[in-house]
Amino acid sequence: MNLQNSKSSAQQIKPSTENIDRENKKLIPAEFFNRHIIGKKIGNFPIVAGHRDKICAYEIQIPTEYFNFASTIVVKSTNKQEISFYLEIEAQHENFYKKWLPRFFGYLDASTSICIENILEGFSYPSIIDIKLGRRHFGDDASEEKKNKMILGVENYPTSRLYGIKVTGMKIKSGSSNEVFWDKNVCKKNIQTLQDVCKVFCFLLNESLDGYLEDNDGKIALISLLDELISDIKKVGIRLYSSSLLIAFSGGQSSKIRCCLTDFAHSAVHSCNSLDENHFFHLDICESLENIRDCVRN
Repeated sequence: MNLQNSKSSAQQIKPSTENIDRENKKLIPAEFFNRHIIGKKIGNFPIVAGHRDKICAYEIQIPTEYFNFASTIVVKSTNKQEISFYLEIEAQHENFYKKWLPRFFGYLDASTSICIENILEGFSYPSIIDIKLGRRHFGDDASEEKKNKMILGVENYPTSRLYGIKVTGMKIKSGSSNEVFWDKNVCKKNIQTLQDVCKVFCFLLNESLDGYLEDNDGKIALISLLDELISDIKKVGIRLYSSSLLIAFSGGQSSKIRCCLTDFAHSAVHSCNSLDENHFFHLDICESLENIRDCVRN
């Protein structure tokens, strides 16, 4: 099924007075931000993919309810589309947002930088893998030049073209010192087939959980999370284009796994005319998630 050039007949939610109120509530004045952030970046923060120069993690100087009393925060330079996506999905699909997205604290005054949850906070010896989902990597407003570039990129990446899976980076931490880091170039060179993706997950599950969970326990837990995500995503009116799935693992005796959707610069929240229409636009993403689940299972 080719979704590269498909367009939604659903209507994208338009700005309203209510939407503007939500934007104002999520606007973070620079003075407030500077007062609560130390200004010191977390140097070893594992940014494994994407535009590494646009993402920073900071320690919070004065934990507040505004930042959910977190001790760290991620600041990402993005566009208005991603800001709108976070505002709308929190308002329209709150349960899905809380379960599958990083917490959105707001966006900075006079910029398009967003403040979001550090999903690795509280993880000991964290490992993470970043997987771009789907075969369509551009939004409805993309130029013809941008569309053609993105389509060519998918065609030239075997796992993306065939399975809607593109591993764009990973960092695997085993114990306090052993570490494996693959950026997008290393991933492209070494992950060419679905079997390669299966091997990555086998290694990831074995190494990152550091022996505190039996292999099958980690595998069963991750498969269960992916099944839940597939089921939940079919029920919400969203269009995910060029979004990613982050899977984070915590080693040590407090072993845990978390799945999180991210990267929404080309995605949108839509109102749908029918459940069938909603299902149609989730086929590509759900197939990607099912292929990831099958790789974990194998």
